[in-house]
Amino acid sequence: MEKVGFNVIVEMVDYPLAIDRDRYVNMVRMRYMSLLCRFTDAELGQGLEEIKTKYTDDIFRFNDRFVFLTALK
Repeated sequence: MEKVGFNVIVEMVDYPLAIDRDRYVNMVRMRYMSLLCRFTDAELGQGLEEIKTKYTDDIFRFNDRFVFLTALK
């Protein structure tokens, strides 16, 4: 955007999340984020097994990051 004359402001906000691990696993299984569509069912299944093995707590805690772009001309 800057190359075509916009002044660009980039802001990132981390939003802490706490979600039931099984609910999150199901969300991933259902491909709740569009980027998950790039993975085959087998690849996704392997990743889900890794999540279940690596994260044993009932509550899954992580930061979700939002990127805000403001372009002014």
